Amino acid sequence: MSIVVCFVCIVFGIFAICKPEKLWKLDHFLTVKDGEPTELYLKVARAFGVVLILCGIVYLILMMAGVAGL
Repeated sequence: MSIVVCFVCIVFGIFAICKPEKLWKLDHFLTVKDGEPTELYLKVARAFGVVLILCGIVYLILMMAGVAGL
């Protein structure tokens, strides 16, 4: 199960880096009509994607080394 979480983090991180506009639309589809994300949001979403990828990779490495739990 932990491996699945790692891969979900990595895939979601890649999505956040490559398509932050889609992430904004997914986040605000019920609250904003014809809105656009700000440049700050796009930058923060990409930074969040990098953090997610790094966390997923680090946890995967720790699991392989036997340091992290199941």
